Amino acid sequence: MALAGCGQEYPQSGSYNSALPAAIAGAASLPAPGTSSGKTSGPVALLVPLTGDLAPAGQAIENAAKLAFPDNSSPALDVRDTGGTPAGAASAAQAAIAAGDGIILGPLTAAEAKAVAPVAQAANVNVLSFTNDSSVAAPGLWALGISPDQQVKRVVAAAAAAGRTQVAALLPDNDFGHALATSMQAETGALSEPSPNIAFY
Repeated sequence: MALAGCGQEYPQSGSYNSALPAAIAGAASLPAPGTSSGKTSGPVALLVPLTGDLAPAGQAIENAAKLAFPDNSSPALDVRDTGGTPAGAASAAQAAIAAGDGIILGPLTAAEAKAVAPVAQAANVNVLSFTNDSSVAAPGLWALGISPDQQVKRVVAAAAAAGRTQVAALLPDNDFGHALATSMQAETGALSEPSPNIAFY
């Protein structure tokens, strides 16, 4: 079975409408990893890239969020542009916290989430980031994206169920691609399947 992976870190736009409202609805009841849940009152900040290369993804997330937070809803939605950069995300988080926002949804990427973490932790504001890099998880910060491990387990299990035990993968030569490769090697080994044939581009 041959697989191909793209280098993007965000999900396909069709998944936003179903995933985002559910995440928002449960946000106030989530305990922060390893610590108390922090502040939960006040407007909800949405930190997404509305400018820059990732703007299409950010705009899709904003549209989905507005379905969950219609005009005049309570709590209110406070949308802030990160520009898709760590510095932009940290600045957006600072502005949101200064405005009294009680929880942060986003940012989109792992680098942005790492930049937002100390800002939010200092203000005791929880962050539900959209990255799929679970290594950024910290007290008060979650990674809500589907991780490489989760993706690979589903794909390899589906292949095995179909009787296909030899897996080949063409993956991007970046951190995400190498994380997928590591997970694929571990998962096929756990199922006593042949080592996967992996190439990077």
